[in-house]
Amino acid sequence: MIRRGVMCSPNDIVITAGDTVALELGLLATGKPNDRVIVEDPTYFGILQAIEQVGMRAVPIQTCATRGINLAQVEKALKNGLYAAIFLNPTLQNPKGFVMPAHQRMLLAKMASQAGVTIIEDDVFFDLLNPVHQTPAIKSYAPHNVLYCSSFTKTLAPGFRVGWCVPGKHKEAILAQMFGRNLSVSNLPQLVLAEFLKRGYED
Repeated sequence: MIRRGVMCSPNDIVITAGDTVALELGLLATGKPNDRVIVEDPTYFGILQAIEQVGMRAVPIQTCATRGINLAQVEKALKNGLYAAIFLNPTLQNPKGFVMPAHQRMLLAKMASQAGVTIIEDDVFFDLLNPVHQTPAIKSYAPHNVLYCSSFTKTLAPGFRVGWCVPGKHKEAILAQMFGRNLSVSNLPQLVLAEFLKRGYED
């Protein structure tokens, strides 16, 4: 997380059974059924499925293949209505493949914080990016207002289903959802991945 620009301790991180579970928990922690969630247009269909799964409604915002989600439209939407969250995939975005510029990330983080709307950042592709082009996570600009999600699925071991989130102010709500739904993560894959990382194999 430090490499992604996010200063946090191990106690700030919640291990989940993959990235999708982390995203669903994030939605449940930030809103309730029928709440509206701002998403990129186009976006990964799995994000739309996650929103539908928890009974919320996606509100698409035009997204550029170089600058990311249209911030003017986001600002207008936030002024004209209530939203549970802004849900986006800013690094190697699926399907357009762009990396949202750092300046745009900073502006979005500021805009969402001022509006009191949480950003759910799906950063599952970060480690696939050349280190020269790696951009700090949106969470680095608003540590408490961004619910950050990622996993090892796209880089190391898809079948292990080990993901994580750094929920900030939503940690207690995330844990309550996990315990309430009896969601647990197998220890064996975690131990294997921990040893893999400890030996320096990831790079």
